[in-house]
Amino acid sequence: MAKKIIMVGLIILGLITLSACAASEYNSFPSKVQEVQSVAIINEPKPIYTQANPPVDAQKPVISNPTSITETLIIDPTIVSKNLNKYMEVFREKIKTTNWIRRKFTIIYFDNIKEEYRDPQVKEEWYLFGPEEQLVESYNWVSSSDGVVQQEAVYLNGSFYNITLGGSGHSNNTKVDFSGSFLDNFQLGQNIKQEAVTYHGVKAWKFSFEIEEEGIRTVSALFFDQQSSLIIGEETYLEKPDGSLQIVSGIIISNFDLDATPPVERFQQMLEKAQRLH
Repeated sequence: MAKKIIMVGLIILGLITLSACAASEYNSFPSKVQEVQSVAIINEPKPIYTQANPPVDAQKPVISNPTSITETLIIDPTIVSKNLNKYMEVFREKIKTTNWIRRKFTIIYFDNIKEEYRDPQVKEEWYLFGPEEQLVESYNWVSSSDGVVQQEAVYLNGSFYNITLGGSGHSNNTKVDFSGSFLDNFQLGQNIKQEAVTYHGVKAWKFSFEIEEEGIRTVSALFFDQQSSLIIGEETYLEKPDGSLQIVSGIIISNFDLDATPPVERFQQMLEKAQRLH
């Protein structure tokens, strides 16, 4: 049973990579690992299109669905699929910009081997797209909850660099899917649902589906801010024997800023580190 859970955990991690950059290799660090309960990301100015999560006690692991009691529930798969596609289209239109996009989120991950949540980590990503929506430049870094940077990566003109681990490479795929593989897996899932919920203090639409592998059932969910139509979270849960859900992986987005002002000096420092890898 433990082996099955570990295997499913690996599958789950593949489902939750919301940060999926075209060159996901350059994002190879923490996007598939490190995830634990939500952490307060506050004390920052709240720019337009930003959603800030309320404080969460870091000593109390989030082990179940953090959303409020469902206010609206749609279970007709045809209607839910249509609504999901509509929200994705609105989302894609909103992020069509040749200016910088910033996304910051808390990563949640339950370690199946140790049977405990890993320490909180926060990831910040910056993206710059060209007129054809192709990725031109990107920077990201992962920090501990107290702000200590643990890993950094850069993508520039087709080349990606994992500054911390020293890896580099090239990718011709310059498309970014901020929903990860959720849409593809959604069509294959069971018990497809759409719910109106309160997600970390924000009125949201929650789209979810279930998948069963070797007797282990998991639930994946994608959250849209009802007001801005931006994606504000993605989570995967394990269904326990009593039918309750335990969150095992996901990302809780505190900032999704369009036309953001980039930290140019920090980018330059990261580029210099990346160039030294050659």
